[in-house]
Amino acid sequence: MSRCILLFTMDECRYDALSCYGGRAIATPHMDALAASGIRFDRALTPSPVCLPARCALLSGQYPHRTGMVSNTVDRLLAPETPNLFNLAKSAGWTTALTGKCHFTATPYAQLTYGKPFDGEAIRDYLLSLGLDHLALCDGKVGTFWFWDEYSRGLKEAGLFEKVAFHGQPAQALLFPGPEEWHTDAWTGRQAVEYLEAHDAERPLLLWVSFPGPHYPHDPPRRYLDRVDESQLPLLRWREGEFDGGDKAHCRSFRRPLEEEAPPARCEGGSNPGGSSRYTDDEWKEIQRHYLANVALIDDAVGEVLAAAREKFGANLDVILTSDHGDMMGAHRLWGKGFCAYEEVIKVPFLASGPVFVGHAAQGQPSDARVSLLDILPTVCRMVGVEVPARCDGRDLRQSLADGGHELLFSFHAGLLIADDGRWRLSINQVSGTVELYDLEKDPGEYENLAHVPEGQAVRCRLERAALEHLMTAALDPAQPPIASVNSFLRLESLKPKFSVNESSFSERV
Repeated sequence: MSRCILLFTMDECRYDALSCYGGRAIATPHMDALAASGIRFDRALTPSPVCLPARCALLSGQYPHRTGMVSNTVDRLLAPETPNLFNLAKSAGWTTALTGKCHFTATPYAQLTYGKPFDGEAIRDYLLSLGLDHLALCDGKVGTFWFWDEYSRGLKEAGLFEKVAFHGQPAQALLFPGPEEWHTDAWTGRQAVEYLEAHDAERPLLLWVSFPGPHYPHDPPRRYLDRVDESQLPLLRWREGEFDGGDKAHCRSFRRPLEEEAPPARCEGGSNPGGSSRYTDDEWKEIQRHYLANVALIDDAVGEVLAAAREKFGANLDVILTSDHGDMMGAHRLWGKGFCAYEEVIKVPFLASGPVFVGHAAQGQPSDARVSLLDILPTVCRMVGVEVPARCDGRDLRQSLADGGHELLFSFHAGLLIADDGRWRLSINQVSGTVELYDLEKDPGEYENLAHVPEGQAVRCRLERAALEHLMTAALDPAQPPIASVNSFLRLESLKPKFSVNESSFSERV
C-alpha cells in the first residue's frame, strides 16, 4: 500500500463557518475530526482575496505578482513549465488528480452569456498540461455554465441542464432545483470517491478535491437548511457610521447612490443599487442560512471522501483542508470579497492531519503559527521527495510549526496590496484611492482607520517600506522567469459554442 495526499479546498468559505473554529450555527463534524486528529491553524492568511490569484498562488507557491496572475480577468496564463503542485508531484512518480473547481484561467465576463457555454476542450487541455493525470472538472457554480466541462455536460446528458443552469440568476440565496447528487459540491465529492475506489493503492496519489461552494449562489438542497440553527447565525458585526468618513475602500459598496454606476472597487454586494446597506436583517439571515447550509453539505462530502481514502490507503493518508479566501457575509454589513482586506476574507480555515505532521504539534491543539496557502506547495514537495523550487514564497508547514511561521504576509489583487505582520494590517487600494491601517490587537473589528493619524504613521511607513522591498525583489530580479503567456481563452472567437441553450430550448448547433 502506497501513500495519499488529500487536499480539500472550498471556495469563499469563512473560517468561522466551521464549528471547530467557533461557528455555532452548523456542525461540521468531519472537518472538526480533522482538527481533533491533527492541527488547526488559527492564523492562516490567503495570498489574495480573489479566486484566481489565490488558486494560482496555491498551485505555484508564488505570490500573484510573481506569476502575473493578479486578477480573475488577467490576460495571462500560468506557464505549464512553471513548477506547480501537479508537475512536481508527477516528477516524483505520484499520480495527480483533481475533482471540482480549478479557476486557473481568466474569464472574459463581458463576452459571456450565462447558460450558453462555449466549448471548454481547450481549457481542459491546458489544465491537463499543468501535470494532471486525471481531471473531473466543475469549474465553479457559475463558470461551469460558461464553458462546457464534465459537470455541465453530465447535466445535459441527464436532461437537467436547463433546470439547473438558470437557477442562480440573479438570486443569491435559493434552493438547489435538481437532485441532491447533482449539486456541484455533492458531485465534486462523488467524483473523488469514484476515482479513489478505482485507483491502484500501490501508486502514490495527490488528489485535490476542490469544492465550488459555498461561493454564491448559495444554493443548498432543502434538507440542509434544517441543519442550520438560526438562533446562532453570525451577528451583523458593524459600527454605525463606520463608512461616513470616506477614507475606506468600501464606502460606496456600503451605500451606493441609486443613480450612480457600481464603483470599480467594490465587494459583490456593492454592485446592487443602494449598495449592501439596503439589505434588511431578515435578508442577511436568509443569505447566511443558505451559505452555512452549503458548508454543511460540503462537510458531508468531505466525510465521504475521507472514508474512501482511508479504505484505500489506511493510515498512509495526509490531509490538508482550506479555502481560497473568505466572505464578508454581513461583517461591516458587506457581502462578498472583492477588494476586501478585512479579517473575514483574508483569514482562511486551515487544517492539517496525518502521519507526516505527527510530532510537529500536539494532536488536536490549535497552532498560532502564521501560515499561508503558499505553504502548501513546499510542504507537498517535502512529502513527495522533490526539491522546493528556488522561487517559492511559501515554507514547509512543519518549519512554521517549529518557529512561528511568516513574520510578514502579503495579499494581492490587481490594484490592491495588503501587508500583515500579525498585529497591524495595511491595505493600499489604488482603485478606490484609499489607504487603511488597523491595529488588530486593539481594534480586532477593524473600525478605526489609523492610516492618516499621527499615531499610525510609523507603522504605516514600516509596512510600506517592507512591501516596497518585497515587490522590488521580484520586479528587479534579473533571473525571474518571464511573466506567463497570453491567455488565448479571452479570445472567444476561437472557442466555438457547440450548443445553443436558452431558458426554453436546448438544441445542438449544426
